[in-house]
Amino acid sequence: MQRTQFPTPLSKSPIAIDSLASQPVDWLLTPDEVAKRLSVSRSMVYKLIRTRVLPVVYVGRLPRVGETELATFIGRQREGDR
Repeated sequence: MQRTQFPTPLSKSPIAIDSLASQPVDWLLTPDEVAKRLSVSRSMVYKLIRTRVLPVVYVGRLPRVGETELATFIGRQREGDR
């Protein structure tokens, strides 16, 4: 079976579709969604993003937070409480 390969938008080098299927999906959340999950204001989320406490990726000019990064952030906050 021959693998279909497509170039990735950033690297321009081909990757195998089969390798994408085996990776877990990490949904990207808007600042509003993050604020709801953390029970904080949207401006607090933007402050966490601006101070680089909460890692983000940008889709165009729009900040998005991966679910994995949010879980890591929450875990770091819990460890800091001890």
